[in-house]
Amino acid sequence: MDKKLPNQLHRFDVMRGVAILCVFYFHFMMEFSQEVGYRNYLVLDTANQPFLHLFYTFFPAAYGATGVQLFLVISGFLIHYSFLRSGADRLDFRSFMARRFWRIYPPYLLALFFFTVYDAYHTRTFLLDPAGWWSVVSHVLLIHNLSDSTIYQINSSFWSLALEWQLYLIYPAFLWLSRRFGIRALNLGLIAFNLAYVVFWALIDIRSNQNSALMFFVLPNWCIWGLGAWMAENFVNGRRTFRISTPALLALTALYMAGKYFYVWHYFAHLGAALLWAMALEKYLWQPDRPNRWWESLLVPIGLCSYSFYLIHQPIVGPLTEYISLFGLSTRFRILTLIDSLPIIFILVLLSYSLYQWVELPSISFGKRWLKNRQKASPRGELAAAD
Repeated sequence: MDKKLPNQLHRFDVMRGVAILCVFYFHFMMEFSQEVGYRNYLVLDTANQPFLHLFYTFFPAAYGATGVQLFLVISGFLIHYSFLRSGADRLDFRSFMARRFWRIYPPYLLALFFFTVYDAYHTRTFLLDPAGWWSVVSHVLLIHNLSDSTIYQINSSFWSLALEWQLYLIYPAFLWLSRRFGIRALNLGLIAFNLAYVVFWALIDIRSNQNSALMFFVLPNWCIWGLGAWMAENFVNGRRTFRISTPALLALTALYMAGKYFYVWHYFAHLGAALLWAMALEKYLWQPDRPNRWWESLLVPIGLCSYSFYLIHQPIVGPLTEYISLFGLSTRFRILTLIDSLPIIFILVLLSYSLYQWVELPSISFGKRWLKNRQKASPRGELAAAD
């Protein structure tokens, strides 16, 4: 192990910034866009469609949901990289989960409580109606992604936090399997499992594509997180996982976007996006060390507060969109609403960075002190601050 990461750490904040902006624009466009429908459940019905429908269908923001796959790849990379750099023979699972708990759970719990009482509808549905209590309980336990009845309730974005937590829980299994079979064989096996799973999913769900609990079950998504871990292990050992030129990567991206012409794209889009993001991330990480460019300097603070941004953005995008309008023109010309997104991003970054400073960082600091008081500091120094 001779490859170190400290000079590239800011690049993960840049990529987190990219990921959260992708997710934001996907949810932002949901407020006003309308995409082309499908003909016979297989091919986009582009005949006689208004230009705006075609624009919204293939505009990059229409693929913004893939930012979640980028977040998962980054998570897999940093978690596994930190363990490898620690030099530990085995994972101290209790300490690992404690760190992850204090990193993600207190800000999540605060956001969960806020959106549970966000307005009269939420309060009535989830606190005053016993039928809604299970949704709150499942969110507290981070298992709400296991049922279609709870996966998108309270705050639709919270589904991925449950998935992330479950990936942490099975990280020891990932380590054991990677040592037993090798990380390359393990990841190829996980990708094969994903492909087999989506075929099964397509056979039972080909007309609706509505079973979200099947879509976001932890095991088929393991390969996405595993891609990041595979890249981390190769990075530490001074090897590249993907050897692909920039023109080839752009061609694959164009092919991926063209795949939207076919309904089955929905079933393979997550894995395809993860592979493309993994390739792009690796190319970015292997660039020579240099000062930040202007666009990277803009993205770093957004990346730093991207977790808080993710926690709060979706339920308040709609209300902000209603209040912010370019001289009233965007209510008549909906495409101008894209310009309205800029002040909305500014407001969300201010809120998110405040939460990052006042909630995230104190929670992480408290967790470190709590661990230190509970047990003597590990001489292995497992899981460095990079994760």
